[in-house]
Amino acid sequence: MIVLPYALPPIAALKKKGLRKLLLLLTAVSLVGKLAYSYDLNAWTLLEGVTPPRAHPNQFFWNVTRFHPFYAVLEVLTGAAAARLVMTDGLDPDGGAAAPKAGSALLPAAALVAVTWARAAGWLPLNDPLTRVLLFVPLFTALVMSIHRNTLGGAKGLVEFLGQPLVTYLGTISFPIFILHGPLGQVFYKKVIATKLFGAVMGPQFFPVYCGIVLLSAALVQKLFLENKKVQEISGNVTKAISDAL
Repeated sequence: MIVLPYALPPIAALKKKGLRKLLLLLTAVSLVGKLAYSYDLNAWTLLEGVTPPRAHPNQFFWNVTRFHPFYAVLEVLTGAAAARLVMTDGLDPDGGAAAPKAGSALLPAAALVAVTWARAAGWLPLNDPLTRVLLFVPLFTALVMSIHRNTLGGAKGLVEFLGQPLVTYLGTISFPIFILHGPLGQVFYKKVIATKLFGAVMGPQFFPVYCGIVLLSAALVQKLFLENKKVQEISGNVTKAISDAL
């Protein structure tokens, strides 16, 4: 909310060549931090998702690396640059070159699934931060750019599926899902909390119930809080005050 009002106008002014350079620069800057984390802790092949906190060489460094707002801003700006790159198709064709073809959105989608599967199976021994910056973010960016181009071209298939009301609504509540899934997961799966509340940690069979609770909670937060006019007014005023102060 603070960075975008200042970042979007310069991004909008860039041509295709500049946007491509910006995407590379954002990736490179993000990669530097991930390389520092991996080198300092010698954690190149550490799978953080299945590593107990006490077994991690530096939990604080890990939390800073995955939660730091600076890295989140870099990824948000990557999305903005990617969207703008699609918007310039046909307007800035770099010396007469034809606008790029949309391509199949299924290819990057399948690649994302393959990366997830390979890490889960132990075939890709690469830590979470490096996997994110080198594989997940580029593939996800390619996916949304392909979907964007196919949508503008009136394509069917995956694009049509993503346009279904249910899927669109899941996209609408994706932010509260992102915010709530962690704390709710702590309630049911963190040993200290779950044992006190339920006598034991919930097993794999409870996972569908957990997903349902997350979805229901996200829908309620979206309806009762995020779509509340008063909340939106307060949020807008706070954002404006911070932007004006800066």
